[in-house]
Amino acid sequence: MKKSSRKQSPEQLLSSRPSWLPWVLAGICVGGGVGALSYLGPNTQPSSDAKSATKSEQLPAGYASTIVNSNKPKGQRPKGMVWIPGGEFSMGSDYRGESLCGLPGVTSDAVPIHRVYVDGFWMDETEITNNEYRQFVFWVKDSIALKLLGDATPEDYLIQENEYGEPYDPPFLNWKASVDYEDQATREVLQEMYLPEHERFYRIKQIDTRKLNFQYYWIDLKAAARKDFSAPGNNEAGSLNNRPQGLKDRSVYIRKEVINVYPDTLAWVHDYAY
Repeated sequence: MKKSSRKQSPEQLLSSRPSWLPWVLAGICVGGGVGALSYLGPNTQPSSDAKSATKSEQLPAGYASTIVNSNKPKGQRPKGMVWIPGGEFSMGSDYRGESLCGLPGVTSDAVPIHRVYVDGFWMDETEITNNEYRQFVFWVKDSIALKLLGDATPEDYLIQENEYGEPYDPPFLNWKASVDYEDQATREVLQEMYLPEHERFYRIKQIDTRKLNFQYYWIDLKAAARKDFSAPGNNEAGSLNNRPQGLKDRSVYIRKEVINVYPDTLAWVHDYAY
């Protein structure tokens, strides 16, 4: 299998047609949608001071106070994320003829002012730029490529044992190995990463973004801490007393999550088609 330094080519990109614009547009759509609620922070219910401040707040004509959800999130908090409780708020405009950058009538689709409800959701605790997220998407793409190449030639693309010669099961990806997307043998192995020919627009060979799935694992400590009193406990088990599952197999507490990471580059067309 030929290996060389990474080269930039149209096939290395997720799409040869979209440039930086779809990433910026996707960021604008996401940022604009959650901006109205993001200031609420991770609290699930406003304080009494916040409620009284809302009542005395002077709102523009046509707007009503924001109502914050009081429900708490379900499940464990994902690492590096905060809970935005969501709620109901006013959005839109009463000015049908407003202009922007010399273009008249850009607010016509926002008329009239209306109420919008948003469910609670998890949001990244820290900011991330479009470029940083793009790098992450490419990292996911490269990890899939390494996995496929590792299945074909594991000695080149996988780390199969530790320094003592003990095998890893499953093996680790070898991130020091480079992937030559222009090598013919490599292209044959990675063929399944691309769109099938009948789905290609303008016959352009592109990565099938439906396969850009990020996998991660986390430990469900709440489930592991749960006790079972339906049967007599084992006093000799120490901390595992009344935790029979911990005595049998604790791998059930390892949770696997899979999420597609490619952004909605058509959001601009869907949400802002005048």
